[in-house]
Amino acid sequence: MAAELRAKYRSIVEEMFNRWTALRLAVEHGMHVENNGLQAAIEILDYMTDYCIKMKKLEADEVQDTLDQIMDQEYDTICDDNSTKELGAYLVRYLTMLRDGKDQEIINEINQLPSVEKWITPKAKINYVRVDESSSDESDGEQMDTEIGPSSSGSTTEVKVEEEVDPGWTAGGVAGVAVDIALFPIDTVKTRLQSERGFWRSGGFKGIYRGLAPAAVGSAPTAALFFFTYETTKTKLGNSSSPFVHMAAASVAEVVACLIRVPVEIAKQRRQSLIQKYDISAGRILLDAFKAEGFRGIYRGFGTTILREIPFSLIQFPLWEYFKANWKTTTGLPLTPYYVSLCGAVAGGIAAGLTTPLDVAKTRIMLAEQNALTIQKNIAQILIGIYREKGIRGVFAGFVPRVLWITIGGAVFFGFYDLTTQFLSQNNNER
Repeated sequence: MAAELRAKYRSIVEEMFNRWTALRLAVEHGMHVENNGLQAAIEILDYMTDYCIKMKKLEADEVQDTLDQIMDQEYDTICDDNSTKELGAYLVRYLTMLRDGKDQEIINEINQLPSVEKWITPKAKINYVRVDESSSDESDGEQMDTEIGPSSSGSTTEVKVEEEVDPGWTAGGVAGVAVDIALFPIDTVKTRLQSERGFWRSGGFKGIYRGLAPAAVGSAPTAALFFFTYETTKTKLGNSSSPFVHMAAASVAEVVACLIRVPVEIAKQRRQSLIQKYDISAGRILLDAFKAEGFRGIYRGFGTTILREIPFSLIQFPLWEYFKANWKTTTGLPLTPYYVSLCGAVAGGIAAGLTTPLDVAKTRIMLAEQNALTIQKNIAQILIGIYREKGIRGVFAGFVPRVLWITIGGAVFFGFYDLTTQFLSQNNNER
């Protein structure tokens, strides 16, 4: 039993060590004190496997300290990139899951990570590129995209630093545009149902594509900024699979994305409402709002939008990550982009339904006239007023199109996001 546990855990440790960029760079730099960096990496892998298994109470901090000491002693390297902390957390988490019999969940999580070359093997070919120490200052200035590290021989080794696949910019942008253009009519119906003037007075099914231009232009940067912030924050927090990390990352991302989203929403929804005074271009709508109220005009409803988006993301993203992590264990099927999109659809639909009242309040504030009482009220006051006037149906106005829009949108959005991420990862690995 112990031998089986060790064999399984060693394969996991090996998988994670192959993803440890700092270790690979140390080997490629020739920084091992005896110039045998690859063999040392293999020995460290075995040592950490046994070290973690033998510890009765394994703590991530202790693992991190051990990894830091090994890198310092063996490679004369200090890891200031947070990699030992992240690696330590993974090693502790996966050993705990392994002991709890959650082998398949570990496989599912690792399969979701970008593929990497397995280089920690005795027959691996490591490319060492030596450069002479006496390089001129001018030459040094031309090598700004390289890292220089000392080796034990007194020479230096130059390693090209490859750019990472952008963490969310492109994938998020592509996904955002795909959703907003494909499902825009449903969004228009939802906006008109929530309008204070009512569905038919706001245009009914007439001009169903009004407001598409600002939505199309704004969706790419909004979604790109959101996912860039989401992925970056997850990484800064340790890239843990904890739902609390997903919640925190999603909350930060929503606040940042709203810097673009709110002006776009104002222009889009006022165009969608078919109010005569807004029968002008999106740019003119924002310009008039700025002239009348300054930045408060183009960011009207900013707080309400954040209060809608954060609860939405606090529900949607942890659910999406949870569904993905447990997909194969529950269904026995591999997690393909199609199933990633299905997880996104279910998570989005649930989040959309629960946050519909917040969306109703946000729409009322954005469509209100400059001096209307609506913009002077908070969310609770607005929803109480709607309930007194129209009952629970008013509070949940637009529920069906909102859930439909975000369910389908979740499938398209997360499907495109996963496909684009995989495409970029494959291209990056081929270069």
